[in-house]
Amino acid sequence: MNHPTVRATTGARAVAAMLIMGISGATMMVIMPGVFGTLTANSAMAPDSIAWLAFGEMTGITAATLAVSFKTRSLDHRKIAMLALVILALADAVSAQLGSLMPLVVTRLIAGLAEGVLIATMGSLIARTAQPDRLFALYMACNLGASTILLAVLGVLVKANQGRGIFYVLILITGVGAAMLAWLPRAQESGVDHVPPEPPIPSERGAGSSGSLVAQGVGLVGTLVLFVGLGASWPQVGEIGGVLQLSPQAVPFAMSVATFMGIVSGLLAALCGARFGRRVPVIGGTLMLALSMILVAGAGSRTSFTVAVSAFMFAYIFIVPYYTGIMARLDRHGRMAAFSMAMQFLGMALGPLASTLIIGHGLRLIFWVAAGLCIPSLGLILAAEARGRDVRGDSRPAVGELADGGQIRW
Repeated sequence: MNHPTVRATTGARAVAAMLIMGISGATMMVIMPGVFGTLTANSAMAPDSIAWLAFGEMTGITAATLAVSFKTRSLDHRKIAMLALVILALADAVSAQLGSLMPLVVTRLIAGLAEGVLIATMGSLIARTAQPDRLFALYMACNLGASTILLAVLGVLVKANQGRGIFYVLILITGVGAAMLAWLPRAQESGVDHVPPEPPIPSERGAGSSGSLVAQGVGLVGTLVLFVGLGASWPQVGEIGGVLQLSPQAVPFAMSVATFMGIVSGLLAALCGARFGRRVPVIGGTLMLALSMILVAGAGSRTSFTVAVSAFMFAYIFIVPYYTGIMARLDRHGRMAAFSMAMQFLGMALGPLASTLIIGHGLRLIFWVAAGLCIPSLGLILAAEARGRDVRGDSRPAVGELADGGQIRW
């Protein structure tokens, strides 16, 4: 937050408000298995209840993120965020009381819609700052850290037979978000963005401010392909541990190490930002992700499994801010960054469905296929980045200026 370009053009308080909006919307995705497992543990719900609950919430998140992406230039971000926070708090409160499946699915669908609005709002605002890659990475690190704390809290609540109380903890987070709404940038007036767009970085001088529709479409497809692979492989990591016949403590230990590495990775990406450009981190990170998937498929012991899963999470968290940053650079109004996040959620939702077509041929094959998907995804996102460089006209304003030369107001 104290990096000069962030402090001078955005302000630490505005950044903090953006981050808490995203965390309010995205934390549930990380802790979802534990929370839904708690809901179904002492109820008469069928074994497939968790899948239905997850489907409802992810569908809501994807739909709302896409909807907000189309209207990000005309929305009053403070008002829509306030509405989403209220709806999310009410949905969480209701979820803590419900005990039957279908009302819970509908409630989590509504919660997902509110979460998607918050995530898209954060994404569109961060996309218009001077350092989108840096802030997206910081957001991912903070979200993992918050999720780790919430999982620990959930464990304590479950031991006390108060597992549903986690929803009231989530409501506290939305309350913090509501208290910080005044720090969000003001709504657009006359179509002028009040969050300054990103300036050219040394390695990209002369690049156009917004890529062509072709570049945007190619980048979105590349993002979707990557996350279909991630959605197909990551949920199966625990099953690989089962195939290896690891002890009951081995898989949770590996996941805890992986989460720590994910936080380190996010902070590293936040530190680096775009100072080395985007191509080098994207190429290195995506190839590392593909290699880590192959290592997971070939793991033969607890140690190799832990190393492979940790490398998987490290690479995953490291490259996502750069993929989103490339899309943010293709559209100064933040729409493409929001669309990119929507494609990420869509891919994570489609991935498990795609894995059902492969799992009959062996669990490890899923990871090999996911590793293979990294290559076309890398080619597509690099093509989008190169195409964005070639677009001429409509150059980016300098740091601290708006498109019409106006002043930044908060």
